[in-house]
Order: sequence, then C-alpha cells, then structure tokens
Amino acid sequence: MAILTRQGRGFMSRHILIMATSASLWLATGPSAYAAGRIEVGANGPSSADLVGVDQGTQLPVSTIRPFGTVTGGIRVGTCDVNADGTADLIAVPGPGSAPRVIVFDGRSGSPVADFFAFSPGFTGGLYVAGGDVDGDGHCDLVVAPDAGAGPEVKVFSGRDGSVLADFFAYPAGVTAGVRVAAGDVDGDGRADVVTGPGSGYPPVVRVYKVQGLDLLHDFYAFANTFLGGVYVAAADINFDGRADLIVGAGSGLPQVSEFNGVDHGVIANFLAFDAGFSGGVRVGAGDSNGDGDGVSEIAMATGPGATQVKLTYASSPPPASGFFPLGNNTDGSFVAIAPRSGVIFADHFQTP
Repeated sequence: MAILTRQGRGFMSRHILIMATSASLWLATGPSAYAAGRIEVGANGPSSADLVGVDQGTQLPVSTIRPFGTVTGGIRVGTCDVNADGTADLIAVPGPGSAPRVIVFDGRSGSPVADFFAFSPGFTGGLYVAGGDVDGDGHCDLVVAPDAGAGPEVKVFSGRDGSVLADFFAYPAGVTAGVRVAAGDVDGDGRADVVTGPGSGYPPVVRVYKVQGLDLLHDFYAFANTFLGGVYVAAADINFDGRADLIVGAGSGLPQVSEFNGVDHGVIANFLAFDAGFSGGVRVGAGDSNGDGDGVSEIAMATGPGATQVKLTYASSPPPASGFFPLGNNTDGSFVAIAPRSGVIFADHFQTP
C-alpha cells in the first residue's frame, strides 16, 4: 500500500484511505493519522455498498457501514467539513441504478449528519458530488449534479441547514451527458466556486461558476473540441498564488491529466497518469493528502473501467510515481477524492444505527 510522504520536515505522514471493492468502501487508518489527510476511493461497479473500516497497518477490517443497502452502480465519494467541527466529513452518493440520495457521515463519530434526495427520487441515473464553502459561513456546502440521462442541472445545498443555495444548468438544457463537479476558490475571494465538466458525448468544456450571481468565471476546452469521452474535474492551488487551479482528467482514451491556471486557465502541465495503452479514463481528486499542512496540494488519480489503480503526485511536480491497487484484482474502476488534514480520524464501529 503506497504512502505519500514529504521528507525533511522532521516527520513522515501517512494518509487514510477509503478503498472500495465494487461498491464497498474501506476506511483505513494508520500511524500519524491524527496529523493526516484521507483519500476516498469509491468503486465503479455493482455490489453491496458496505463501508468497511480497515487498519492501514494490519489491513484488517475494524468497522462496517452500509449507507445505501444494495446498489448496482457503485459509489461516488467526496470529503468536506460540512458540520464545521474542524474535521473532514465523508459524503457518499450512488452511481446509476439508485435513487439520488446524498448521505454525509460525521468525520469524528461516523454518524450520519445529513441524508436527503438531491433530485426527484424517481431519478436513478446516478450522481456526482463535491464539497466547498460557497457562502463563507464556515460550513462546507454540497455540490451535486446528475450523471447521464438528466439535464445538466447543478444544485448547491447549504452544509449548515440543507437549504438550496443555487440551482442552475451548467450546460445547455438539452445536454444529457451528465455533469461532473468540483469546488474550489478559483477567484480568490475566500469562497468556493463550482467547477463542472461534462460526461461522455459532449465536448470537453470546463466551466467555473461563482455561486453568488452565477457569474461564469471560466469557459474553455480542456482537450480538443472533437474529444467526446467526457472529463473529470478537481480544484486545488497548484502554483501557490492563493487561488484554486483546475485539474482535468480525460474520461476515456489516453489517461491524460491536464492542469490549468485558475486565473486565466493557461496550461500548467499535461501528463499521462497511467500507461498510454490504458483507455478507461482517469478520475481525479486534489488536496493536501499527506496531512503535513504545508498547503502543497497533491493529486490523486484513479483508473476508470479496466483497472482499479490509484496514483498520487505532488500537483506542482507531475508526472506521478508508481501506483497501488487498493481494490486488488477488481477491474470496475473507481472514483477518488482527497480529504484535507483532519484532527480526528473516523471512529471505530463506523456504522449507521
């Protein structure tokens, strides 16, 4: 199991991994966890949706949770301090085949702190989710969008009281390719902005919206305008200018990752996350995953269908080193998000009542 560390600081940090077998998520902790961040990995394929706690050192299960019962489309995950207690919380949403339910689990106790339908319960196309404080109240808010089959509607829910802070179409109303989302302070005003990327079948147009007033901050092609494989998005400050930059992974074809400046969306870097022969796409997450609190962001990259490899790299110095296979021989693919440094790890006996 890979450990991403930074040398020369007097210590070495381990991160906490949420790993999945099909739709099962595994919570793993390790030494130095109280100064560590987490990577959340949710699998893409069908199975029961068990969240199982695994000790990173022994790799033995310590706790279990089943947020959605049995699902057929996997789980997508996010992390964000929703309840404003200083610890990142876990956000779980289902993939295709299940009702559009969002559940937030407290990062200290593992208890559910929010559970709601983001869209009509009859929609079963799957969701994407991200977290960021868009209104500056100290609570991370939830950015939710549908997978393919619905219009490109993005909703932002208050982490404080669950109210709808924004509800808009990220792309023209007739687009049904799905919307992948991220959140980060792109314009440097201290509040998170919403980053969107389309699913397969629509050109790779990445957009950034300021929630207040729904101003369109960025609108550009991440790849060639003829590419229709979909894109995955993340946001983090790569170039240390105090603004979130944009990380984009190709949804299929070459496993390309591109980094764009958050000021003018100029290209910072382009690289292949995995072998050039892998065509299942790459999902991305970003944040200070190694938990040293230095503000240096890392990128987590996970394979789409065909493998379940995960790689980590410092965002300012790609390409990544060798990866690891948290889900063993599973080939359904996975989704990945990075939790920032947390004061307390997820508790043992992490389960719903």
